[in-house]
Amino acid sequence: MFTKNRKLKPCPFCGKEPKTAINYFKVGGGELQLDFSVICPECKIARRVRDDVEGKEFETYEYYMNEAINLWNDRAEEEY
Repeated sequence: MFTKNRKLKPCPFCGKEPKTAINYFKVGGGELQLDFSVICPECKIARRVRDDVEGKEFETYEYYMNEAINLWNDRAEEEY
């Protein structure tokens, strides 16, 4: 859905293809939050961005998923 135009790099540890996920959960006084994640199904490592749900537009959700993708894809330069 969000990754249609975005290429996810393979897991830096095992090389498997990562998956994206959006999970809802409640915090504190019952506030709903969203957890936007890129996760390796093999290693279970993940990069996440969280935000509250109230009053958000779809474009905001897309922005946060893209932020999680950027975190996943951001790797140190490999200069040896």
